[in-house]
Amino acid sequence: MPNINIDGQRFDYADTGSGLAVLFLSGLCGSKDWFRYQSAGLADRFRVLATSLRSAGRAVYTLDLLVGDVVGLLDGLRIHHAAIAGHSLGGMVALSFALAYPDRCLALVLSSTAPSYASVPADQLISDLMLGEPRPDGLWARLKQKLLKSDLPKEDSSDPLDYLARHNGGVDRLTLQARLKLMRETDLTERLGEVGVPVLVIAGSREQPYILAGSQALDQRLADSTVEIIEDADQFHFFTRHDQFNEAVADFLLHKVSRP
Repeated sequence: MPNINIDGQRFDYADTGSGLAVLFLSGLCGSKDWFRYQSAGLADRFRVLATSLRSAGRAVYTLDLLVGDVVGLLDGLRIHHAAIAGHSLGGMVALSFALAYPDRCLALVLSSTAPSYASVPADQLISDLMLGEPRPDGLWARLKQKLLKSDLPKEDSSDPLDYLARHNGGVDRLTLQARLKLMRETDLTERLGEVGVPVLVIAGSREQPYILAGSQALDQRLADSTVEIIEDADQFHFFTRHDQFNEAVADFLLHKVSRP
């Protein structure tokens, strides 16, 4: 798996296909591996990139920091223009990238994204968005977990989301709390009118009400938005309904994006 060093932190990333670059950003507890079906299903038409958000460290965990990681990855791969796709918190990062670097963002794909989660309690966000268990904090706990090879739960082939739970990015409790704090303290609502690129807002019909309300708020305030609701799907629609998700993304990008 290729990787790149950005500001002292290593980022693994996926890179498949060629053409228009589309970067997928994971959310609260996801990882680049969650976009396996996008890497496989869209690479015949686009250059598909995927990466995980950084872990919490000594730096203050902010959207600016996460946007800087996006810039660092694109710069390292010598990509100037890209479409940015984000899931939940990754969608907020994508929006912030479009606001900070309008000359580099060609389009946005916002999956299960709301412009604000301020009204949602942290424990509800964990219950709704978290798959798998957070990794123990501390060096000894991590070493013990690695030595015992207990970092991933046993595979359950009967659960369609088992793969996501086993590849949740190994998020630790410190990082989980930092991401929850960021999501609940950020409100991008009033800045949505500044986004000058076409945006695909995509959600499942069985999403939590605050996600569906967030999708509606995005559609109402963005200057150029397209909404796709995938029937009988929840926030993991990009995985469980990947064919429909990929078709919607490909159609949107092919019809809405003019490469510079």
